Amino acid sequence: MLAAVVVGDPTLTNAASSRASAVQNVTSTSSAPAGISTAPSRFTSIGSAPTVSGSEIEWSSKTYTITFDGLVRQYMVFTPGVVSAGPLPVVVELGGCCTTVDVEVARADFRQVAGPAILVYPEYVDGNWNAGACCGKPASERINDAGFVNAAIADVKASQSEAAQGPVYLAGYSNGGKLAMMLACEDPSEFVAVAVYGATRTSDCPTVRSESVLVMAGSADPGTAISGTPVVQNGYTEPTVDQLVADYRSADGCSQAATTTVVGVATETLWGGCQEGRQVGEVVYQGDNHTWPEASGATPSAQSVMWSFFASLGA
Repeated sequence: MLAAVVVGDPTLTNAASSRASAVQNVTSTSSAPAGISTAPSRFTSIGSAPTVSGSEIEWSSKTYTITFDGLVRQYMVFTPGVVSAGPLPVVVELGGCCTTVDVEVARADFRQVAGPAILVYPEYVDGNWNAGACCGKPASERINDAGFVNAAIADVKASQSEAAQGPVYLAGYSNGGKLAMMLACEDPSEFVAVAVYGATRTSDCPTVRSESVLVMAGSADPGTAISGTPVVQNGYTEPTVDQLVADYRSADGCSQAATTTVVGVATETLWGGCQEGRQVGEVVYQGDNHTWPEASGATPSAQSVMWSFFASLGA
């Protein structure tokens, strides 16, 4: 599943061989400890499959241009060829560094898993996002990428009638995941939920406010610490995955009890009982590195898990 080849980032490696053997070693069991379930094919605890799957929808795409903060910026929008009786959810995906929106669309293709939705892929400057202490030219030149993403969302709502009143969900990978966590801190009311892979945070968040959050990572990712010694980037100490999840569990007032589901090499831990129906989850792909997870055998792709999480919260 993590056999994706990431264009433009030579630091990312392929974990296909370790994944293939790991998948064969995960089996269902009837003797799981209390609170733990095993599932053969998907994360049943974070939502059911949509009535109309993404692969059955004919999607149309269009690239929009806006000027923000003195820069001409673009974002790509996919709209479904289905009739909607009400507002459609908006899913915004922020890609990883050192590539283009076209590559990100192919890598994190929500069209294959989402029900009817407006899918938005904003374009970066110089293949990077300014996520605080990360990354590249946008960070060094202090480009306001958080503001641009919010402006793109406002533009989508203005130009897409079915998105005008629709809920917004935010997904991010690596550098884009760090920007997603910055946005979640700055204005959590804008998003119903945020899901990231291979990222925690590279910007200060003095007050973690209530938000549904799903944090995903590979256990062998050298750039994302799940627990233990945190990663330091450009002098900034990033929270570990466990710490970030704990912060949101506290902010959301979640129960201490968790449900754990094992699917292929992916293990999801989900905390419910949170304020206003929110959820907080953590997903670890055992043996995987920083590469975006693709579907393989029983193991679900990252976008499939993210969409299930969003769907469980109303997408």
